[in-house]
Amino acid sequence: MRVPFFRPAAALAVGVLVVVGSLAACTSAPEPPTPEPVAAALAAGLTSGDLNAVVFDGATPAAATDSVRNAVGALSSITRTVTVESVTRAADDANSATAKLRWTWNLTGADGAWAYSVDAKLARAADQSWHVAWSPTLVEPKLTATERLTLERRQAARGSILGANGEVLVGLKDVYRVGIDKGRISADQAQASATALATLMGIDATAYAKTVAASGPAQFVPAITLRIDDPRIAGKTAAVQAIPGGAAMPGQAMLAPTATFARALLGTVGPATAELVSKSGGRIVAGDTSGLSGLQLRYDVPLSGQPGVVVLAKGTDSGGAASSRTLFTKAPVPGVSDDHPRPHGSGRGRTGAHRRIRGGQPGRHPTLDRRDRRCCELTGHQWAGRRHDGPGGARIDVQDRHVPRPAASRPDA
Repeated sequence: MRVPFFRPAAALAVGVLVVVGSLAACTSAPEPPTPEPVAAALAAGLTSGDLNAVVFDGATPAAATDSVRNAVGALSSITRTVTVESVTRAADDANSATAKLRWTWNLTGADGAWAYSVDAKLARAADQSWHVAWSPTLVEPKLTATERLTLERRQAARGSILGANGEVLVGLKDVYRVGIDKGRISADQAQASATALATLMGIDATAYAKTVAASGPAQFVPAITLRIDDPRIAGKTAAVQAIPGGAAMPGQAMLAPTATFARALLGTVGPATAELVSKSGGRIVAGDTSGLSGLQLRYDVPLSGQPGVVVLAKGTDSGGAASSRTLFTKAPVPGVSDDHPRPHGSGRGRTGAHRRIRGGQPGRHPTLDRRDRRCCELTGHQWAGRRHDGPGGARIDVQDRHVPRPAASRPDA
């Protein structure tokens, strides 16, 4: 009987192979990356405007970043958020996926948001990493390479200020809106034209030049609104138009019966100053018309209403002609006015600005009687304090905004 010769070294080698094989089975190749992290990085990059963390097919990250910045155009200063709604793998191709992204723009005056979804095509490369197919449609579903987003702000019709018995004290009158149309001139010329126009109109040239500089590149920037019979504009529209970019646009504006009618109390309306814009928290933008003094300033919020906005995609079509598509519209909400005021002395005390609710906003009704011209043609210092004796012994309460009619006054006084 032969006794088999036992080789310890050989047995040990076999054991090592078994162990190594077992370990190899336990540490197989890692799972390939999933597309979800790339979709999240894309959403973050579209939100911030920096796409350098994303790998694209058809564009470098730097080129994609520039393309998004150009496509966003006039909306670059508007807060936006892009989130991932879903990531779906292709049923017949494990190397393809589609990420649905949700864009949300915070448009002031548009009830907070303009939102829509876009699709991003993702593909797995040979190195197992996921790439994004570059396309302008990552910004807007139908955007082409020639289109840019633009934003137009449309102010609401301003509410009227009503007086005693519902008479309109401040209402629509024919005017000229004199200003600079920046769309017709270069940025450098706009500053020179603004100074020239302000000098011609007799307004603060430095302040107006700053307003023009802060306005959009194609915006009409009003300098002053004048009644059509105002000597500063009557028969002088040619002088305005002789200034590059200068324009005198006919229209209507909220005005009192005369330029001096209760001016200190009712106030004035005109192009918003830089100070009003900065203090408005975004409610007023450069180029808007707003209350500048008196009741027009104090109650500018309800009188102004809510502005509307229009988002457009502007570019050229396949033939090179200019094209424009409307992407989003929010109509303006007119300012408050009320044609049913309650006359003074009707059981509501001495409140001269009655508050009525219409569409969730109060109406404004100072109980001024247009016939009492001696009360209405007051200068600023006569309104400076809370209570003063008015003409004819009338007691004027600035806080209540009530001007009772003097007993001795005549309709033609």
